[in-house]
Amino acid sequence: PHGRDLQVPAWGALALVAGLGSEVAGEGRLRVGELRVLYPGVSNLLSPRAGEDPMHADFKIQGYETPDGSFAQFVRGQAPQWLAHSERLTLAEGSSYMLDLETVYKALYDVARVQPGERVFVEGAAGGTGIYAVAVAALRGARVTGLVSTDDKGRLVLAAGGHAFVNRKAPELAGLFTPPPLAAGDQHAGRARGEPFRERVRAGQGAEPVDVVVSSVGRDLFARMIDLLGPGGRLVFYGATSGYTLTFLGKPGRSTPAEMLR
Repeated sequence: PHGRDLQVPAWGALALVAGLGSEVAGEGRLRVGELRVLYPGVSNLLSPRAGEDPMHADFKIQGYETPDGSFAQFVRGQAPQWLAHSERLTLAEGSSYMLDLETVYKALYDVARVQPGERVFVEGAAGGTGIYAVAVAALRGARVTGLVSTDDKGRLVLAAGGHAFVNRKAPELAGLFTPPPLAAGDQHAGRARGEPFRERVRAGQGAEPVDVVVSSVGRDLFARMIDLLGPGGRLVFYGATSGYTLTFLGKPGRSTPAEMLR
C-alpha cells in the first residue's frame, strides 16, 4: 500500500531506545536506554484532528501500510508510539499484545460502547485478536459467546472469560456460512436455514438476542452475524479475512437514523 519496493514486515515490538531526535530529547519524556513498547500506529502528528483521534489523521499500521516494520534489529517510530512497558509482563508478552488489544479495545469501547450485562458474540474467538475481544468484553461484564472451529479452541474461549462457544464445524451447521442468496424467492429459505445457528447462539446467551457482534471474517459470515442482532444491536467490523463484499438481508426495526448514527 505504500508503493515502495522494500518492505520490512511486522508491527509492534518491545525495544530499547537507542537514539532520539533533538525535539523528542528536549521533551524529556523518553530517554536512551529505556525499555519501551512500540504502538504500531503512525499518523500525521501535525493534523488538527490528531488530538481528537489518530485514526482521523492519516492513520497507518506500521509494517503493513508503511515499509518500515519492526522485524529488524532497529526500528524507527514517532515519539507518541513509544509507551511504557509493564514489569508484570514477560518480554514476549510485552512485545505481542499491542495491535490486537488496541483494535478490540477501540472496537468494543469506543465504537460499540459495550455495557455490563450485554450479550457479545465474537467471530474467530480463539485467534490472536478474537481471544482479546473475549477477555476485554468479559472484563467489562458482558456475557460472551465465541465462534470457533474446534472444541479445544472453544475451551480457550471459556478460559478467557467467555460463557459459551459455538463450533462452526458442527454437522448441523455445514454449508451455512455463505453470502445470502440474491434472488428474492430464495431469501426466506436462506434465512430459515440459519435457525440451528441462531438457536445455538441463543442457548449460550440466556435465550436472548445478541447486543454486540465483533466481526473479523467478512463476506462469509457477515449475513449470519447481522441475523443474530436484536433491537438496538451493534456490529463492529475489522479484518475481513474472507473478503470485503458484505451483503445481508434487512430486518424490521424501530430505530430512527438519528439513533443508529449517534
